[in-house]
Amino acid sequence: MPFEDAIPFYENRTLCQRLLSQINTGNTLQVRKSRTPGAGSGLFTDIAVPAGQEVFRSKPVVTCVQDSLGTVCDFCYANSANKVLPSGRFRTRRDPVQDLVECDGCHICKYCTESCRNAAFEAYHKYECTAFLKSGGLGIRARALYRLLIHHQHRLVPDHQWRGLMTLMPHQSGHQQGPEKEAVSRVAKEAKAHTGTALDIDTIERIYCVILTNSMAIRLPGQSAVTGTAIDVVGAIMNHSCDPNVLISFHGNELRVRALRAVEAGEELAHCYTDVQSDVLLRRKLLQAEYFFPCTCGRCQGEFDEHEVVTQGDDTKMQSILAAQISLFASMNDAVSNFTLSGKPVDVDSLADHMEELADKAYPTGQWPPSLEPLPSIYKTLGRLNQAQGDPFAAIEFCIRGCAYTKRRAGEPWMVDLFELVQYWARPRTSKMPTSRPSPTPAELWDVFHGCLHELLRLTQGNCGHDASYTRAIRSWHDAALKYADGALPGTQEFADRFHAAHRKLLLWANVPGDQWTIDVV
Repeated sequence: MPFEDAIPFYENRTLCQRLLSQINTGNTLQVRKSRTPGAGSGLFTDIAVPAGQEVFRSKPVVTCVQDSLGTVCDFCYANSANKVLPSGRFRTRRDPVQDLVECDGCHICKYCTESCRNAAFEAYHKYECTAFLKSGGLGIRARALYRLLIHHQHRLVPDHQWRGLMTLMPHQSGHQQGPEKEAVSRVAKEAKAHTGTALDIDTIERIYCVILTNSMAIRLPGQSAVTGTAIDVVGAIMNHSCDPNVLISFHGNELRVRALRAVEAGEELAHCYTDVQSDVLLRRKLLQAEYFFPCTCGRCQGEFDEHEVVTQGDDTKMQSILAAQISLFASMNDAVSNFTLSGKPVDVDSLADHMEELADKAYPTGQWPPSLEPLPSIYKTLGRLNQAQGDPFAAIEFCIRGCAYTKRRAGEPWMVDLFELVQYWARPRTSKMPTSRPSPTPAELWDVFHGCLHELLRLTQGNCGHDASYTRAIRSWHDAALKYADGALPGTQEFADRFHAAHRKLLLWANVPGDQWTIDVV
């Protein structure tokens, strides 16, 4: 998010060209005036980019491992608990989780090998170790600030990266007037005292606000857990859209941007700053709270118009829907936490009825639409609870319901959803499919499994790239599964006809309209 209080970012051609020259890209990128109202500058491609193609790679100016996460190397960002091994194979229970090597000085930074620890110490950690030790339990973004200030002090940050960083939007007034007001001032003062930087407090506060506004969550491909945070100047130039055309992922500590769909020449690149599957009311609330702007993209306006029709423009009713969304998410999270902590069995069907009843009471028409969040997310969570309690068919039923009613079927969250569903099929079953209502035959279930696995591979290749270990693991799983498949295989019209019939039957079995969710497997 570029800062525009002086010369607009896009008018500083020398700086823009220098920053873009340092990234790895096969495309022609330019920083220009954004087409998003109020956004200032934006990142554009001068050539068309096919769906699934990589747009660029970049090395962030600073990265930090998530708080108290003892499985991620602070140098190479390898995750010893990654569900995918570096060889491109899924982790099993027989694969041990490697113990990391802790820094003997600060006892905060951990490394996968002695080699990484030594390399990190020589490259930068020798300058920051004492500051981390003296400052105690720093939060991840405060630690990123310390690291950045110390790197700058010791000339480890290239000049063009520093100037680019100082040109990013800090939203300083928003952070200093909100709930973080005291924290911003305190962190800045402590950072100056512990790092020895020559920068003044005002500048440090601004840099910290730049971090708060522009930091990106580091997630491994195909995994929703956050393993760290990163500040990447070129990545931060990209603006937000709730209907993004690119997605960001991290491979180790390298940022990669790929096209979610075909991007036209001259089009601005945009990614989603928040959960792309959330409803407009939740997205706008989060964007206003964390980034200080209301999104007015086409998707937001369309969803908001739907709410206005239902509420007849009554803001009180609109706020009631938002309050219910927040409350429903909280109630579901509480149920999961209680199950995790106590281990007591959960009557998932009763819990589902209770959640739907709460939702219906809060909705103006008395019936909460099944495709309106958080119901799709709740159904998927109920599926996880069933799977954890050893009832895979009940897990499949709820997961199918959640997937079928999910509106946004693209990007990383959808890839994770589909992986979860396919995984339920692959696990040994201790129960039989309920026969109280018409259900697919075992052969039809295998067709749906193979078709969904084929779609998962397609999504993974586009979202993560063919070289990612996660993609290679999905490819191995896919190829092994299809080796023993009967008849026509995914990619043929004969299989597609068989798949669609079986998939429709499965949707009806899960109490979902047969045309609610379709997958192209040709």
